[in-house]
Amino acid sequence: MSEPYKPIFDAVRAMVKPHTSENLFNNPGNVSLLNRAISEVAACAAGVTPPALPALLTLEDMIEATIGHEGHYVDHPDDRGGETCWGITKWVARKNGYLGPMRSLPREEAVRIYRDEYAIKPGFDVVAEVFPRVAAELFDTGVNMGPRWPALWLQMSLNAFNRQAADYPDIKEDMEIGPATMAALRAYKAKRGASGEEVLLKALNSLQGGRYIELTRGRPRNESFAFGWFKRVAL
Repeated sequence: MSEPYKPIFDAVRAMVKPHTSENLFNNPGNVSLLNRAISEVAACAAGVTPPALPALLTLEDMIEATIGHEGHYVDHPDDRGGETCWGITKWVARKNGYLGPMRSLPREEAVRIYRDEYAIKPGFDVVAEVFPRVAAELFDTGVNMGPRWPALWLQMSLNAFNRQAADYPDIKEDMEIGPATMAALRAYKAKRGASGEEVLLKALNSLQGGRYIELTRGRPRNESFAFGWFKRVAL
C-alpha cells in the first residue's frame, strides 16, 4: 500500500471493524481489494474512471450465501443423500461428529462443518487469497456436489488457459488443490489480472452446468432437482 494512503486505509478499517469480523483484514485477498479501492479513490480524484470493484468476501460471507441457498431440513424421496439440513447430508454430519437428529442440526454446527469440510480441507480458503469470487464459487458448488468436482474444474480450466504451457506448466487434474494448482492459479492471475477471475468464473459455471445435465440424463429422478440446481449457475 502506498504510504500517503495509509491514513485512508486505517480510517476504513476503523469504520467497518465494528460491523464485521477481524477475518476481513486477515484475508490477503480482502486487504488487496481495500488497497485497490484506496488507489482508485486517487484515480477518481485525477479524473480517471476506475472499473467497478468486486465485493469484499470473507469465509463467513461464503457460508452465509450458501446456507441461504440450501435452507433447513429436507428429506426428499428422490435425493440419494437422504436427510439433509442446512445443505449437509446425514453422512457428512456423522463424519464430522454430529450424532443427533438431522432435523435438529444447529445452525452453528452447520457453519462449523461448512468451514472445515468445504472450505479449509479442500483448500478453497487458500484460493480466496488469490481470487475471492472464484473461491466462493468453488465453495458453493462443493457444498452442492462435493468439493472434488469444482477442484477438478479449476484444474481443467487452468490447463486450458495456459496457452500450451507458455504461461505456466500443466498441472495434474487430480481433484486436489495443492501447491502446484496454487502456483498455476497465481501465475494465471499474474498473466491475466482482474479479467482472469471473470473468465475463470465463466469456465467453472459452464462445467458445473454440464455436470448437472449429465446427472439428470443419467438418473431421471434427478429431474426433481435440476431446475433448482441451475439457479446456482451464473454466466
